[in-house]
Amino acid sequence: RRGHLSKFGRTDVGVGVHFSHSPSRSAAAMPPILSESMHLRLFVFAMCFFTQGLPSGMTSIGLGPWLLASGCTTERVSALSALVNLPWGLKVVIAPLVDSPICGRKFGLRRPWIVFGQFGLLVSLVLLGIATYGAGIDETLQLLAVLGVIYTSFNALTSVAVETMAIDLLPHGEKARTNAAMTAGWTVGDAMMGSLSGALLPMIHLSGVATFCALLVLPSLVLMICVVERPSEPENSSSNGASSSSSSSH
Repeated sequence: RRGHLSKFGRTDVGVGVHFSHSPSRSAAAMPPILSESMHLRLFVFAMCFFTQGLPSGMTSIGLGPWLLASGCTTERVSALSALVNLPWGLKVVIAPLVDSPICGRKFGLRRPWIVFGQFGLLVSLVLLGIATYGAGIDETLQLLAVLGVIYTSFNALTSVAVETMAIDLLPHGEKARTNAAMTAGWTVGDAMMGSLSGALLPMIHLSGVATFCALLVLPSLVLMICVVERPSEPENSSSNGASSSSSSSH
């Protein structure tokens, strides 16, 4: 009887198979990992830049002609556009912040900054939609001068965080195609929201367009909440070094 069991190995094999299923079940429950999928990286980076292009298209393409048609002077519209786009020039100030983790490394080094930036962008667009509901053109300009700078600042923060995460995660052979995907995402978002703003502003005012833009930001925010940068985040300051030592120890 002992020889029979040894020959076929049913008891040992059965136990081994039973325990070998549990890792696969836990692996299936893991969220999508950016560092392990080229197609996921391409999609996520393109989606993030598409989202960044949305408020830019609304501000730079759609708002100007509508404000001019509403009675604003060219000087006021030009000054507003320059003010709202000013935070893009402050990315050099924002960049050092992104090198510091804000939620602990187990959540990733860059992803929390992206989530924070996109959430701030969404909230400021919603606030713009609420504040400009029923407002006259002069009040709308004043609200745009404040909330426009705020949502552009969050957008610039997101841009820095996404670009830095791309530097962290992309292997050498993927950088060109991912850069092209990010540029395409921005261009599509910018052009799409610019044309939609031009068509919708005369009908639903800035209040409706800003709220609509916020709704378009939401899918990217949900996506960034659901993915992770790496299977596990290192505890020390050098993520690459820690990953290498961890893999060598295994």
